Amino acid sequence: ASSSFPSTICTKSIVEISLVCCPYAKEAKPKMNTLKNKLIFIISLFYFFGIIGIAIPTSRNLFAMATPLTLILSLGLVLYNHKNWSKSFIYFSVFCGIVGYLSEVIGVATGLLFGEYSYGKTLGFQVFDVPIILSVNWLLLIYASAAICNSLFPYLNIV
Repeated sequence: ASSSFPSTICTKSIVEISLVCCPYAKEAKPKMNTLKNKLIFIISLFYFFGIIGIAIPTSRNLFAMATPLTLILSLGLVLYNHKNWSKSFIYFSVFCGIVGYLSEVIGVATGLLFGEYSYGKTLGFQVFDVPIILSVNWLLLIYASAAICNSLFPYLNIV
């Protein structure tokens, strides 16, 4: 049995949308003419039309093929807006991507962790039957989770 691709992407996209919106949480009056806001607007359009496109059966495959591009654009936006750059942040980001990717490799190979599932060719180049782009997805999910925790508990100073 394999997992349902569209529901997986939609679930992950909702979390990633919260990541894109998170930078506004601390800004009282965002200026609409800044580059940051223009980039957020563009990526929001990608997600908005992506959700619609994946929901329509006749366009599902076309929009699913854009998922790697959307993930790369999202990561670019996150890294562009990240303020506290350090070697430890870079190491931790690489670590998150690798551990997330390896968890997918273990999951696909053994059925442990997430149940039995597999990936098709839609998400691009694969190593050990897992698309490389999933390392970016895991990094985004972990960063989004940390940003949400930081918004709820600012004294933790996570991100």
